[in-house]
Parts: sequence; structure tokens; C-alpha cells
Amino acid sequence: MAPITSWLVVPDLVQKFLSFPVNKLDRTRVLELSWEEAANINEGSFLSNGFAETYDSDECIYLFNSTKVENGFRTLISNVRIDRDVFSMSEDFFQATNRDIPISTAKGLSSRFPFITPPGLVYDREGEVWGHLVDGGYIENMGATTMFELYNYLRKLSNEKGYLVDFNLIFIKNTKVEYTSEITGLHEVLSPLNTFNKVWVNSGHYDEYNASLKNLFENDRAVFVNLDRPDDKIIPLGWYLSKQATDEMQAQLGTQTQNFKSDLDTLIPNSSLHRMALAENK
Repeated sequence: MAPITSWLVVPDLVQKFLSFPVNKLDRTRVLELSWEEAANINEGSFLSNGFAETYDSDECIYLFNSTKVENGFRTLISNVRIDRDVFSMSEDFFQATNRDIPISTAKGLSSRFPFITPPGLVYDREGEVWGHLVDGGYIENMGATTMFELYNYLRKLSNEKGYLVDFNLIFIKNTKVEYTSEITGLHEVLSPLNTFNKVWVNSGHYDEYNASLKNLFENDRAVFVNLDRPDDKIIPLGWYLSKQATDEMQAQLGTQTQNFKSDLDTLIPNSSLHRMALAENK
């Protein structure tokens, strides 16, 4: 957080007194450059490459979630065309802008944490202001809604085409569930903020609950993998994996792997974990 915090205090502070944007003062770009530097391998960073240039010919579908300030719609940055018949109330970033952006910028547009990073100003294909983008978590904090909508489309298409395929949805969560918190004063001010925070955190759990109710087609499954974050363990918030966070994940690796093994065996019978279990039984 050091680069973005320092730019918030000094260069970006100047922007607050200007009525027009100055790109070189944008603290979010400094954050994106720090990501690119962290991903620098063999004198090259894949995060500095263009999103469309990198993924347009990829066999996988990539969907980065953001939220448009002006209408509250979800904005998707993707290597496929965004159809509102599939993704409800959604904007297509590349359809609006018709220009490529670095992968680091795509990541930044989908993870604009309130107040820490400012809304992203976006221009359309004509060079006019299209709108502002903020964190995708304003709509749904896990990205599960987008995955379920894509799943629903692909499942129906597979059925229509007669394709024999089972879908396995794997969600990796890093959100600590906090159901209640006490407010001892300033209720008129703190209640809306606390409510917003709780809705932000819990929004993805509604989709998880629906998945647990078997609201999927027959033989399709959804599995949720969650990093255990007990109250007595303080794992620092950061835009990168701190040593304390990585040490905690390393300590949980054995337990989490065993807890997930039965699900993984069902999803991927020939997985390395499955083979290890067979070897141990022998």
C-alpha cells in the first residue's frame, strides 16, 4: 500500500484542487505500475501487456467485474462480447471504448477499493467521457453472479447442442464473514456505513447459499474453498500477499487440502491428490 498511500498524500492531492484530470497525478496508475513491477519476470511483466492483445485468442473466458458510477450497472472487461441476454444489466467495456488497456489497468478497474483508489475515468470510442468505474464488489463481492450467468448460458447451450458435459464451478474465497458488529453511538452516521460494509462483504454469500441448495442442473456442482480467518489471527489487508498472509496460508495448506480432497476427487478423479491418497492406502 506504500506507493498508493504516498501518492494520495502528495501528488494526487493536487488533483483535488483541479477541475480537469491529470493522468500523471493519478495514484491508481502508480498502484498498477507497482503490480507490473512485482510481476516482472525475465525483464518483462505480463501485467503490462494489453488485455485484448493477450486474451483475444485464448481458449479461456476472462471476466473482470467493475461497476459504472453513472447507472450502477455492472461493467465487464472480457475477451468475449458481453450480451445483456446473458449478463443482465451489464456494460461491455471494450464495446464502449474500442481500445486496449494493460492487464494491470483491467485489474485496477475491477478492484477500486472505496476512498483508497478513486473512480476510474473512462472515455468512449469517440473520445468523449463515457463514465466512471469503481469496484465490482459494489454489485457483488465474489464475482459469483457473473460466473453463474455464464454457467447458465453454457449449460443451456450444451443441452441444445446435445453435448455431454458436466460443469464444476470452483470458487476461491478470501473474505472473512462478519455477521454482526456493535454500534455504540453516532447511529445516523455509522449505521449506513456499517450496513454498506456488511452488504459488501456478504453479497457473494447469497450466491454460495443458492449453489448449496443445488440450484444447478443435474450432475453439475459448485465448490467453495475458503481461507480460514479466525478472530485471533490478524491477516493484514494489502494489495499484495504480505509475509504474514503467506505464512498463514502455508500453515493452513495441509488442513485446507485435506478438507478439499473429497470434493477434488469427485471433480477430478485423476488429480495428484487422488493419486497421493491411493498411494497412501497401498
